[in-house]
Amino acid sequence: MNLQIQIKDLCAFNVKANQEFLQSLDQTSTELWKEKLYSNFSDIQREIQQIVSVDGAVMELSDTETIARNLVSRAEELLRYVNDLPEALLREEVQCYIRCEGQVRMPRYERIQQIIVYSAYKRGLIQIIS
Repeated sequence: MNLQIQIKDLCAFNVKANQEFLQSLDQTSTELWKEKLYSNFSDIQREIQQIVSVDGAVMELSDTETIARNLVSRAEELLRYVNDLPEALLREEVQCYIRCEGQVRMPRYERIQQIIVYSAYKRGLIQIIS
């Protein structure tokens, strides 16, 4: 299987997982899920915006309602971005910021994989907590 198909499938899975995750939160206390959603997903939103944006600008996120509303739409944005990306650009080295490591260079597809795996990890944490 080629890299483009793998990354597209991974991004499509992330969209579906985020949709189902938000549906499951409907059965959780509103205050609890808002608190957990903000503390766990605001950084993922920034990372998706960073990898998708041409100039590396980071979008500002301020409240849990915005994050909840954007969780699926940002995953869909990442999927659209990947759908239009040729394999050569997936393999291209990009500069990105990782909180514990600072500025690093890595292939774009590895950064996308990291974001999605981290998102899955955070979804799991919230499911366990709630």
